[in-house]
Amino acid sequence: MHKLLFIFFISSCSLLPSTFDYNQSHMITNIQQDIIHLTCSQDDIIRLDEHIEWLELYSISKDTSDIVPMIEILDKEVSEFHKRELPPSKTYCNIKKKILLQHANMIANTIQGRF
Repeated sequence: MHKLLFIFFISSCSLLPSTFDYNQSHMITNIQQDIIHLTCSQDDIIRLDEHIEWLELYSISKDTSDIVPMIEILDKEVSEFHKRELPPSKTYCNIKKKILLQHANMIANTIQGRF
């Protein structure tokens, strides 16, 4: 009986969210700030790409699988800038910023809501 409870406990640990991580928290805040100040210039997009890539690589290395799919969605949204001629129109940039900020805020709530 004790072995069965132990196996159940170990297997259910994978269902728990990851614990709080200062590095992830710091980087998602940087990403939010990048998006808020985004002018859709190539330099801004490259910096945002690099910060997202850092967070994704760090999260994969740390095996925090609860946020990696959300980061991948954000990364795909940013990669759409590369499919357009830069700089994009102001209207496209403003709409894209709102979408990116919504995604980043969801990720931030997940990361910073841990204990």
